Amino acid sequence: MLAAAETGDLAKLEEASRKAQETLPKEFATRKLQLAAVEAFALVKAGKRDQAIELIQNWKDTDRVEGRLKSYWKVYPGGSDVWTNWTDLTRH
Repeated sequence: MLAAAETGDLAKLEEASRKAQETLPKEFATRKLQLAAVEAFALVKAGKRDQAIELIQNWKDTDRVEGRLKSYWKVYPGGSDVWTNWTDLTRH
């Protein structure tokens, strides 16, 4: 999903998301925040910043969002771009 997001290919991201949900439904269900973050990253890469801002608004009242994203995405190469993007979007 991250590879698709980095290129802004929303169709590939959707396909990867669908496959992840089919393969790991429990993991997928518990990672809604992390998935929203990678989707927001893809939207920005695709030139759809307004949609990305709208997406992250669903999480504005969630406790410790940036810390949770940083903790999850730090293990992935390029993952820091996901939480940096999130932080940038929250400051729009």
